[in-house]
Amino acid sequence: MIADQRWLITWTPQQVAPDGTNHGSSGVCLTDRGVVMVSRDAECWELPAGRPEADESLFDTLRREVREEACCEVETARLLGFTVSRCLEGHEQGVVLVRSHWSARVAVEPWQPHHETVERREVARADFLSVLTIEAGLERFYEELWSSARAAGESSVWRQHHR
Repeated sequence: MIADQRWLITWTPQQVAPDGTNHGSSGVCLTDRGVVMVSRDAECWELPAGRPEADESLFDTLRREVREEACCEVETARLLGFTVSRCLEGHEQGVVLVRSHWSARVAVEPWQPHHETVERREVARADFLSVLTIEAGLERFYEELWSSARAAGESSVWRQHHR
């Protein structure tokens, strides 16, 4: 994260937030055509994500960030789990940040960027991992996240339950 720091990032598929500071929400945004991704520079592609405002719930943070960054509306979502980032060395040593990760079915709205993102694109599901900009060392996490998001998005029980 920061050059003078060393962080340990772990994944937990639990449905209740672990102890730590709420660091926001991230969403794998699925449509019938693929996955919605955003970019701040038209070169690096990432998932819509961000930190909470005031006392927002994890889900409300997801909905707002997807709307602001990707100009999409969350229709349904399933919590996949959390990353827990622990600062082991550096000026934030001891800090624990917790981010929720979701699989979300979204409706794509007209593109009207007004925040940090400058581009949005829908990529075919088969191309998702090759287009996503992944920080070194986090490849396995994103493979697991993608596998969980696909399974949630393809689950007929999940789709029926949340419609």
